[in-house]
Amino acid sequence: MKTEYLHMKGKLLKADLHIHSKYSRRPSAWVLRKIGCSESYTEPENLYALARDRGMDPVTITDHNTLAGSLEIAHLENTFLSEEITTYFPEDRCKFHVLAYDINEKQHEDISALRNNVFQLIK
Repeated sequence: MKTEYLHMKGKLLKADLHIHSKYSRRPSAWVLRKIGCSESYTEPENLYALARDRGMDPVTITDHNTLAGSLEIAHLENTFLSEEITTYFPEDRCKFHVLAYDINEKQHEDISALRNNVFQLIK
């Protein structure tokens, strides 16, 4: 886990803003894809417990192109929905990753429809 410190409403918060659960099945690294590995095999609730044990508050999960991990912990205290979006530059299909925080399921649907073009997605 990578610790980030956030200032929110005058309070210093500790969080990991880039973490994957078992729902990140297609890794970014080509070597992992080549041997059929997932990015992570960790259960979302285990990630939540580990983050809380390490003093992190709030907690989110940024799985690749899905809200599945963060939805699985959404009923727990101090969580929010997030994801890591794989997007592409239209001129050469160069892959790029964008992190989206504190989104909802409707926004995820919009993101999914736009993710093939980084310029449309960012708007």
